[in-house]
Amino acid sequence: MEMTELTFDEWDDLYKPVAGIGGDIVYLETYGADLELVEETDPHYIWTWVDNGEYSGYANGIHLVNRMGYVLCNVPWNEGDSIYVDIQEVTLCDFDQHVWVDHKRYDGTPVEICSECEMDKADHEDIN
Repeated sequence: MEMTELTFDEWDDLYKPVAGIGGDIVYLETYGADLELVEETDPHYIWTWVDNGEYSGYANGIHLVNRMGYVLCNVPWNEGDSIYVDIQEVTLCDFDQHVWVDHKRYDGTPVEICSECEMDKADHEDIN
């Protein structure tokens, strides 16, 4: 199976990721209610944000290794597709210089996220 690589803009135009009120992509966590939603959704609408330190991007479907989170899209990918979207510019902040801002998840839960890389502060504290 051949891998198709898309730019972020191509992917955004084709698959139309679910966005919040401000127009930013809604990222789902890898645990709790977010993971339950991912597991209950047709996997053809799910993309996994994967990051191994050398690359960061979205891969179609549900992946467990190197996953940072999930994204739901309004347009499904097709069975047999193998697609990767390079989002290297959307990685963790250099030298761990996060700027924390108040944010609400899609379900209204208040959290603090980095204004640059959108990392959840609670996740950051868990890994440090």
